[in-house]
Amino acid sequence: MLLKTTKQFKNINLAREAYKNCTTKCGIYCFQSKRRKEVYIGMTQNFASRFLQHRKSYSNKHGEHKGLHQLFDKIGLDKTPVQILLEGAPDKYTRTELYIIESLLVEIYLRKGYDVLNAPTGHYWAVSDYKRIGVKKYNRKGILKETYKSIYELVNIYGYNTFSILRCCKAEIKVFGGYKWLLYDGLNDETFMDVAEGLKIHPLTLAESCYQEIVTNRYIHVHRIFGYKLLEYFELRSA
Repeated sequence: MLLKTTKQFKNINLAREAYKNCTTKCGIYCFQSKRRKEVYIGMTQNFASRFLQHRKSYSNKHGEHKGLHQLFDKIGLDKTPVQILLEGAPDKYTRTELYIIESLLVEIYLRKGYDVLNAPTGHYWAVSDYKRIGVKKYNRKGILKETYKSIYELVNIYGYNTFSILRCCKAEIKVFGGYKWLLYDGLNDETFMDVAEGLKIHPLTLAESCYQEIVTNRYIHVHRIFGYKLLEYFELRSA
């Protein structure tokens, strides 16, 4: 098992049963062969609904997930274990955030030599938009120590712990590895820094404030991407 799991089920039926009365859980899951280095990674905003979709898709041999269906053929649908890699509330993780986490996990598995069974189309393969999201590393005093142009650079260094850095950027945890972390959009970074300078606050403070949608008793319009909300346009208005 490459990654830590939140929950594990013997098959898709047990997984769906566990979530059938819980419509407020979103997250990342995977189907993984125990004997072979084969894995399918998926994201959903409703586990029960998604697992039912997988069952119907396999029964009808319909959809783009041929690799996953072949895994079910080899192991058996009722014998393929389901692992929950991330579980959270929909108000904690947007669809875009889940896409980014999913694509990062796909990258981690690929670099470990796994055969990733996700269809070669879609967000996890067309990751150019996500790769321009960078990360800045600050010490505890708020001094910038290093800038990474893409979160994908961190996979080589931190592996699965890249997710902890993203949690830090979402203000779920204060520090990781002794540092504070800030996500930024390479296209909007200069404007973001200009806003922070104009408000005379540290970029880390602005990022955390944006996550709460409040900056010094005023609201700032933002585009939410990975939790703390990158600035999409920069109009301040009174609360």
